[in-house]
Amino acid sequence: MSQTDEPKQYTPEVVSHETGEITTYQGGGQGLRPVLLFGTDDPKEIITKAKNIANALVPVVDRANLFNIIQGRKYVLAEGWTTMAAMLGVFPQTEYCKRLDRENEITYQARLVLKHVSGLVVGAGDAICSTKEASKAKFDEYAIASMAQTRAVGKACRLSFSWIMALAGYEATPAEEMEFASAWQDSPPKKPDSATKSPPPEQSSEDNRLWNDLLGMAMAMNEDDPTKAQNYVLSKTEFQGKDGSTIRATMQDLKAKPKWLRAAYGKIKADYESWMRNEKQS
Repeated sequence: MSQTDEPKQYTPEVVSHETGEITTYQGGGQGLRPVLLFGTDDPKEIITKAKNIANALVPVVDRANLFNIIQGRKYVLAEGWTTMAAMLGVFPQTEYCKRLDRENEITYQARLVLKHVSGLVVGAGDAICSTKEASKAKFDEYAIASMAQTRAVGKACRLSFSWIMALAGYEATPAEEMEFASAWQDSPPKKPDSATKSPPPEQSSEDNRLWNDLLGMAMAMNEDDPTKAQNYVLSKTEFQGKDGSTIRATMQDLKAKPKWLRAAYGKIKADYESWMRNEKQS
């Protein structure tokens, strides 16, 4: 291409609401993405079409079991997220997957972009995976690299289309981002000290919401790294005992004691709001 040549601009074709004929899109750049994805830039029509996609997605995800259940909620796996993206004509493409230089661990970072069939990039996401994670300690290197890409796919889809997943009735966080939460959920409860003690009460729906929000915020602030997120949460669980001593709660403690959960949630929510302000300014 010579210096005087200009790159060709993609102009999408849409259906005219007035005539029903196929025409070219005449709107500005801000309206290009919704037109490509939904065939319109009308907000009401976008919501209607998104609901249709959500309704079509549910039987696919449920029949193929493309979800994990954590704390009684359904978190869709990457395959379910990419199925939804495909319904919009969007497909993931790996931008890079590289090993990070970290001592005594295998860690990969991946970045994927979401491309519409027109060639326009409509989203992106990056994530890491490491053998420092409890559930990945014995993974081979290729599996660590693969999981980093899988997480990046889910994150890219979440950042662009989580609202459609919510319309389908699922949680707006990919299951792969909640792996560390699932590990805590699945760990066996401690046995009572004596037969007279009853097991801890189940979390209320509000406590479940706080728990899942807490985990989501921790992941967001820690590069979707489960190990960093877990360590961060645990750093916010110091409480004052009745005798004045310092108590460091475990993850199981937070789930069993609503008062501690809410205290930790308050600390993490404050950090998250500060982090979001910094993100917007950067």
